[in-house]
Amino acid sequence: MGGRFAKFVEFLQNVGVPASSLHVIGFSLGAEAAGFAGKALNSRGIRLGRITGLDPAYPGYSLTNNNGHLSRGDAIFVDVLHTNPGVLGFPQAIGDVDFYANPGKWIQPGCWVDQLLRNNELRFIYGCSHNRAWRLYAESVSNPAGFPATLCRNPVFDGCTVQIDGYMGSGANHPMSGKMYFKTNERPPFARNRV
Repeated sequence: MGGRFAKFVEFLQNVGVPASSLHVIGFSLGAEAAGFAGKALNSRGIRLGRITGLDPAYPGYSLTNNNGHLSRGDAIFVDVLHTNPGVLGFPQAIGDVDFYANPGKWIQPGCWVDQLLRNNELRFIYGCSHNRAWRLYAESVSNPAGFPATLCRNPVFDGCTVQIDGYMGSGANHPMSGKMYFKTNERPPFARNRV
């Protein structure tokens, strides 16, 4: 799938749409396919502008090196959102900037069965935390400053000064880098920073 998409991007470039102007967004396996497309294009001297990986798939990709999954370098800017790290989504930082929701929990707030019932969100019972990635990103499109994030090296977020170092989602931009953490509400709207 990544190879076919790379051919399509090459076609676009040949008709005047520069690959560097494209922003590819992929969820789970789609994030991995975007990474493979980026690798294929890089081998031809073409660079995608941006890849956003929404909780890139972890099972089956966990034992590979950077050539076997989405990774920094697959585009000019690679940002990754982690919402189900170590279960269905990649736990390690693999992008230029990696955003960890709530900060890095494998079960997102609102995804426990009792919370899903209370919030009338039972349709998301399967893979709730994994699916939260695309739901958060979709919300960020209409609210780019909705998910302020803090740059922090400590994976449990303790001891870090909470400050706005950037924004998760459509508000993320090059040259952001590192691990960033942010918090969400347990039900829609998920953004704590309402604009």
